Amino acid sequence: MLKDVDILWDRVPPKNLVVGNITEGLTQNTYIETRAVNDSPTVIISSYFESRSRLADILRNMGIESCYIDLTWPRDFVTSKGSKVILTKSHLECSIGGAFVLNVDGFGFSSTIGHNFASYITNAEAMGKFFGMNIFPIEPINNTHIDSDVTIIYPYVIVDRQSYHKTNNKLHICNETTFAEVAKDNNCTLIVEDFSDEETFKPLNCLVIYIKGRPFVIANSFTPKFLNLLKSLHIDYETVHADISPVKYNGSIRCRTNLVIDPELFTYLGFHLFKPFYD
Repeated sequence: MLKDVDILWDRVPPKNLVVGNITEGLTQNTYIETRAVNDSPTVIISSYFESRSRLADILRNMGIESCYIDLTWPRDFVTSKGSKVILTKSHLECSIGGAFVLNVDGFGFSSTIGHNFASYITNAEAMGKFFGMNIFPIEPINNTHIDSDVTIIYPYVIVDRQSYHKTNNKLHICNETTFAEVAKDNNCTLIVEDFSDEETFKPLNCLVIYIKGRPFVIANSFTPKFLNLLKSLHIDYETVHADISPVKYNGSIRCRTNLVIDPELFTYLGFHLFKPFYD
């Protein structure tokens, strides 16, 4: 069950966290800079994810730390890029995690629709300025989130064909920027695929981790077309089961995980993290 963290917002942060000012355009969020220095991020896994043990084992074999958290959607409160972090005060005010897909460097995409976003353009510009990257708004297919519509697995931008056609290949209602132009300008190749046969299992809602600059993907085992695409692109991957029911869950692996350089961010918000038990 999601927890209202507003009452914890005035807590004194740990020494390694520097709380910034609330920025115009992001009225329900606070900027954080963490001084934690880690070689790789920690993967936060929902304790409700049925394949949490399998995922934790894969990460351990790769030398990547992981923690469980008692949240269904760990991305709802923390959006980060390296040491720069935006914390969301309340899940109901701004489910920010799935509304942004950020590349490791340079650019990203944002949803044009969000909970109480006064201006999605201002929001994208403010986040882009903070993260030091260009963020391009696109219209989601079904809800406020876009992380099942597009993914960035550098050097590829992979877009679901439904999203591509819904936006008329336009990323922004106020200009003529296209997916192809964004990909080209950022040294990426655009791939548009029809995943309608696998839509229920949200193939693009995968977890992308970079190891020494190379992408590694944790993908849903129920998405063979997406797995074949990864093979053809020579992208390393592992699979876990993510059986999605529209009644039970509306997100796959990315939605049920988060990557943070400093797990203490969740502790600051009042959530309890615990280590996986390995067989």
